[in-house]
Amino acid sequence: FTTAHGRAMLEQPDTLLTIAEIAVAFAGFAGIASVLGRRHPSIDPRVNALRLHNMVDVGLGVIFMAFAPVLLDAVMPHITSDERWFWPLTSGIALLWGVALFLRMSNRARPVEQLIGYDLPGQLRVKVLGVLAMGSAACNIAFPDHALSYAVYLSAVLICLTVCGILFMRILNSLLVIELSEDEGASRGHR
Repeated sequence: FTTAHGRAMLEQPDTLLTIAEIAVAFAGFAGIASVLGRRHPSIDPRVNALRLHNMVDVGLGVIFMAFAPVLLDAVMPHITSDERWFWPLTSGIALLWGVALFLRMSNRARPVEQLIGYDLPGQLRVKVLGVLAMGSAACNIAFPDHALSYAVYLSAVLICLTVCGILFMRILNSLLVIELSEDEGASRGHR
C-alpha cells in the first residue's frame, strides 16, 4: 500500500489483507456449516443463530478494519499525508465501529439469554476481548505520535480476528453431533 503521495504507509500490506481473507473464510465456512450441519439437540437454535449473526458482524468488521487504512487514504489524502495522524485516525474509525458492534452484540444477546434462561457460554470472553481491542484503538488515539502506531492498530485487528475465531469454534462445536452405539454409550455412562 502506498498513499496518494507515494509514501509507504503500511510496512506489511499483506498482513492486513491476509487477516481480511481469514475473516472471510471464518464467516463463509461458519455460514455453510450452519446451513448444512446437523444440530446438536441440546443447543437452542436461537443460540446458533445469535452466534452466526455475531460471527458475520465481527468478520465484516475485521474486513473493514483491514481495508480502512486504504479507504481513509483514498478519501482524505490531505489529512493522512501526516503519518502522525494516519493510524490514530484509522483507530478512531475502528473504535467507533467497535463500540457500536459491542453494544449491538450485547443487546442482541440479552433477549436470547432471557429466553433460554442462562448466560451464553463464551460471551464473557468475547466481551473481554472486545474491550481489549477497543482499548488498543483508544491507545492509538490517546498517544498519536509514537513509533508503534501500526503495531497497536494491528493488535486491535488481530484481537477482533480472535473473537471471530472463538465464535467460529462455538458455531462448529454446537454443530458436532457424536452418535454413540448402545455399547459405547453404556460403557461411558450415557443412556
